[in-house]
Amino acid sequence: MSLEEPIVADLARLESMSKITPGIPVPIRQFAQWDGIALAHCYHPCCELPEHQWKHHLIGIGGTGSPATVEHRIGGKFHQHSYHSHEIMIIPARVSYSAFWQQEHEFSMLGMNPSFLEKIARESVKATQIELIPQFITIDPLIQQILLALHGDMIAGHPTGHLFGESLAIALGYNETVPGATLRLQEGDRVRLTFTNHLDVPTNLHTHGLHISPEVDNPFVLVMPGESRLHEFTLPKGSAGTRWYHPHPHGEVATQQFAGLSGAIVIESPLDKIPELKAAEEHLLIFKDFTISKGRVDADHSLLDWFGKYGDLPLVNGAYQPQLVAQKATLRLRLLNASNARSYLLKLEDIPLNLIATDDGFIEKPILLKELLLTPGERAEVMVQLDRSGSFSLLNLADNSQNIGREMPEPLLTIVAPDNPQPTPLPKRLATVEEIDLSKVTQTRKFKFGGTAPFSYTIDGRTFKMDRIDARVKVNTLEIWEIENATHLIHPFHLHTYPFQILARQAAQSDLWQPEPFRAWRDNINLPAKEKVRIVIPFRDITGRTVFHCHISEHEDRGMMGVIEVTS
Repeated sequence: MSLEEPIVADLARLESMSKITPGIPVPIRQFAQWDGIALAHCYHPCCELPEHQWKHHLIGIGGTGSPATVEHRIGGKFHQHSYHSHEIMIIPARVSYSAFWQQEHEFSMLGMNPSFLEKIARESVKATQIELIPQFITIDPLIQQILLALHGDMIAGHPTGHLFGESLAIALGYNETVPGATLRLQEGDRVRLTFTNHLDVPTNLHTHGLHISPEVDNPFVLVMPGESRLHEFTLPKGSAGTRWYHPHPHGEVATQQFAGLSGAIVIESPLDKIPELKAAEEHLLIFKDFTISKGRVDADHSLLDWFGKYGDLPLVNGAYQPQLVAQKATLRLRLLNASNARSYLLKLEDIPLNLIATDDGFIEKPILLKELLLTPGERAEVMVQLDRSGSFSLLNLADNSQNIGREMPEPLLTIVAPDNPQPTPLPKRLATVEEIDLSKVTQTRKFKFGGTAPFSYTIDGRTFKMDRIDARVKVNTLEIWEIENATHLIHPFHLHTYPFQILARQAAQSDLWQPEPFRAWRDNINLPAKEKVRIVIPFRDITGRTVFHCHISEHEDRGMMGVIEVTS
């Protein structure tokens, strides 16, 4: 395999480091080179390297048998204190790097040309495709038999177990995949889902966004190691949309979910047969970030992580910056934010997004957007018209600060348009979204999100207690909830079982309520710092005890959750 940009002398002869740091040679003992790859065995004296950039991806492997004390900064972020024999250090190409080696060290460096890796990706496109998630697909519309098993174990807070996607990192997974298998169902399906726990810690399963009995989707029930639990339910009318599943054992949600436990549920209805939808090419995109340490997902939480743990690698369907090679010019993208704390402000390079659905199904007609915000737990569907050939990056503009905006866009995946694309039209109408009669509201409640981050998070000054009821509601009544975020952090709000509509928002330092611009059914909403939101909730049909909480998993685990009981 030939390349226009071969490995060059700055990698082949690391003595060139002396040009960066005069007087500090890095002698090479052995050197070998192949197309796009070079291997050098080096002796490294103690030295301090100023900030610079390598032209190639470098992988360093220690080889002396004795550890060296070294401080690394990659991309301006501190990485590690010490460097042990056979421990791997990775330095990406064209990223700022500096280090302070306090002892001499012998090591090997493997260099890879970025063009070489890109060429491999182009020539083996199947390995970079995003559709790597296995699926349970509807066969019998009456009864769906689904077996869902957790694999891996938890050792000192580190998840170990099975591979995910094509990567080398070890994570926790449902049915040995990360993300877990996609459950594809139809409205009206009767589902028998058997959930088995092969971990050595208790867990459970939450089917996020389903309007089913809390006795089935029960966050208070734990499935012990080696045990199984049957989830049996029928999907009512109005269930269609992009839902998902993940663990919900209070106090352990953040660790288990960060380790990889999540998967999508796609439910269809007759509306999915709208001609413009059927003509589009459909893809499911699951956004989930990870931190990889020593070959496995590091789900440990430091004190600062309890503000909300962010992974170093934002992945799409378990792959880092994959390609989506489109066969058609009009795409229907189902989007799910399965991250613990990371928000995604999505923008497709030079191509607008057309919103067609929120958490709980279709809106009335497509809405043109330049960008779309997904906070943890949120889902949306967009349609994209590729009106010219070429490659287009789906970018994350969010820096996950209070402003949810960043100067440097973060590429998540690349969409490759077909040659001579001919986009098909968008649907003019999608669904009728009920206009709720507010004269029938029976009660208005107010809740305040607060706490002393990162130690505890509260609702109305109280942390979660399983045996306390925070709201008692009569079934088939209508309520307005006003939720205030009194903190300087965002708190995405999630209510189990009962979908709702947003009425209005009040921005920070404002007394003005801004009406929501369009009607939509949701179960997750972003609540920015110092803002308020009003929602209307029809508590229809179903009785039982369930929860509402912040969907940043760390905030939920440390107390920002309440119990609601709906009675007849």
